[in-house]
Amino acid sequence: MVLYRLFTGHDPYLEKNPEVLLQKQGLTYPARPRKLNPDIPANVEQLILDLIQKDPETRPPSAAYVSAALQTGIRLAAPPSPRFRCPPIGRTDESTKLRQILDLHIQDPKPRFVCIAGSSGIGKTAVTKRVELAARLRRTTTFSVSHHPGDGILEAFQAESELGQRWRFIDTWQAAKSSTQLIETLLSFLRNASSLSPVVFCINDLQWMDESSLELYGRVFRNDPIPILFVGNYRTDELPEYWNTLKLELEQYGHLEEVRLS
Repeated sequence: MVLYRLFTGHDPYLEKNPEVLLQKQGLTYPARPRKLNPDIPANVEQLILDLIQKDPETRPPSAAYVSAALQTGIRLAAPPSPRFRCPPIGRTDESTKLRQILDLHIQDPKPRFVCIAGSSGIGKTAVTKRVELAARLRRTTTFSVSHHPGDGILEAFQAESELGQRWRFIDTWQAAKSSTQLIETLLSFLRNASSLSPVVFCINDLQWMDESSLELYGRVFRNDPIPILFVGNYRTDELPEYWNTLKLELEQYGHLEEVRLS
């Protein structure tokens, strides 16, 4: 946080209310340093971001490491990191539409599900990543998970994932003996997060979601809806069994919007 202040000239959190400040420190990340000061070398920005990770296990291992990395980053004055500064190539119309939906969600958070559909290798993941990047730069609380063949929700949201690392869910994952317990815990955390800042949830490969995933995503829109923007993608050339079920439910509630890539 000292480096953040030194390189940006701004405090990472501006809240004066101690309770709100503690909640933000525990649940959200400050603006990217280079957004406040574009002259910060990309390596230095990455070092600062590594230092403020919520999970201590993911932070740099020692002060000596930080000193060496800081000196190297300043000396090299590295060019902007392509992960965050490259202009998007292609799919301009689709990306613009998705950013408009993102901006609308930030202004007026509501339960929304946007699905990016298309055949394999057409650019669905790249478009989803652009939305994820735009959401992070707009200081939303943003998560990204992927479904894989044969994996259930316990595997997709395991403690080693980004969600587990950022939310310190390790104990929760170990204690969860069933997907039902995990779903209830996830819903509780997501409801709490959405009360503090807009939440964006990016999901890759919905065609491999399982019945428990269907229950989690569906519960966000039922009874006491949670104002989360889901941005998911699936392959139209594979049978998305559970996604089709979820799609019918989302259409019933009027929360679904599809973006098809061709």
